[in-house]
Amino acid sequence: MVLEGKTAIITGAARGQGAATAVLAAEEGAQVVVIDVLDLGDTVRRIEAAGGVVRPVQGDIRDAATWDEAVRIAEKELTGTYLLANVAGVTPLDDSVVGGSDETWQRTIDINLKGAWLGMRAAIPGMLERGVGRVVNVASLAASHGVDGLSSYSASKGGLVALTRQVAVDYGKQGVCVNCINPGVIDTPMNEQNTPEMTEAFLQMTPVPRQGTAEDIAATILFFASPGAGYITGQVLGVDGGWSVRS
Repeated sequence: MVLEGKTAIITGAARGQGAATAVLAAEEGAQVVVIDVLDLGDTVRRIEAAGGVVRPVQGDIRDAATWDEAVRIAEKELTGTYLLANVAGVTPLDDSVVGGSDETWQRTIDINLKGAWLGMRAAIPGMLERGVGRVVNVASLAASHGVDGLSSYSASKGGLVALTRQVAVDYGKQGVCVNCINPGVIDTPMNEQNTPEMTEAFLQMTPVPRQGTAEDIAATILFFASPGAGYITGQVLGVDGGWSVRS
């Protein structure tokens, strides 16, 4: 129960990695605020069925008002934000510099990068008041390795890695640890858009011969939130089955 008595805010919690993180955080004792533009009913039911405390916020992470509401709940109704997990994201395919659109670029940057920035801006002040907090940002192996046709996605995730390191430097002295995860190919609804050929090509490069799971990412987020990770900040951890070692 590494999060007993603590409050976590988790984005993208309707499905996939965000849902798995919310459920695991609740199992580890956290009171959970879950955010998504999609229906959060299934995640809420899973947590409540297990006896957990959960508060849903249906909203867009690009909107500061969504964050204001989530942080208000965490600070006023629950025990105050201890963990912020920025999991939500989008992956547009065939988004090359030449062929991509202004709209796709802006939407991807706004969700994947600005959304996390807004979340940290809203949640970190409470952490500073208490002198403790953990932020985990979920980026991608595309932040450090070229992937065909993912210009806006790669830029947004590379920016998230850089932002993670900067925020870690800014607030480490005040007890806030900020780290980043670079997932590899994870078997979630978002990656259902990948063709079988794309998935197979990734697996051929992966020493651990399987796709990752949402639970793999959730467990890593919970590690960064655990007491044993209090001396780790500004780090980027590949959760990719060793893909980044081979490429």
